Amino acid sequence: MDSADSSHRAALEILSQVMDEKLGASNLVSREVMRAFQTGMETDLKRAGLLFDALPVWQKKEVYKQARYRAYETVDSINIPSARIWQTSGSEASKELRPGSLQTPPPRFLIDRR
Repeated sequence: MDSADSSHRAALEILSQVMDEKLGASNLVSREVMRAFQTGMETDLKRAGLLFDALPVWQKKEVYKQARYRAYETVDSINIPSARIWQTSGSEASKELRPGSLQTPPPRFLIDRR
């Protein structure tokens, strides 16, 4: 299989962006990760993986943290509708707080407006 599937390509895109930010676009590892993202070929993926493994631990941790954050940010940005059914009152236009409409009365300081 010469091409990576879409989730791997998305992960490689995030990784290549973070590598460019952290290590610079002229860094050998950054360039190889970018090449692996662009081509998706198995040989490029292996070479990028080997070069990434050769990075110092502290650089890998920085890249990992930023890439993980960006991946979560990307996933969270997708609008996922809630399964919760929110109960609304019949008169939504009325913005006034009516103590009789609640099951337990609200505290006095919320009702008294002096």
